[in-house]
Amino acid sequence: DSDEIELPLPPLVSVATVKYIDPDGTLQTLSNTYYTVDTSGVLGRIYLNYGYSWPDIRVEPNAVRIEYVAGYGDASAVPEDVKSWMLLRIGDRYEHRESIVVGTIASKLPELGGLLLGDRVGF
Repeated sequence: DSDEIELPLPPLVSVATVKYIDPDGTLQTLSNTYYTVDTSGVLGRIYLNYGYSWPDIRVEPNAVRIEYVAGYGDASAVPEDVKSWMLLRIGDRYEHRESIVVGTIASKLPELGGLLLGDRVGF
């Protein structure tokens, strides 16, 4: 058994609930006294607190369900390369907002692909 649960789709802001299906098939909410939330790493984690053990769960798909908030929070926390990518994409979509554009040559913006490489995790 592991004493931690790694959460995908960083950055982790907070954990709202940890729910599980017990062996009888009842959905239960795990008290937050059982675990500590770590938002300091690239991927967020939930650690089992000292002296506690994970509850028994029913062996079935999605027996553990974690509701959490991920994202950058304030606009000031969004990395500059992500902001640049967003502005380029929004500007391009605005300039070409018609469903059909006549009389132009289609082309990609090559610099867009590399802007997010440093910010992608787990993809």
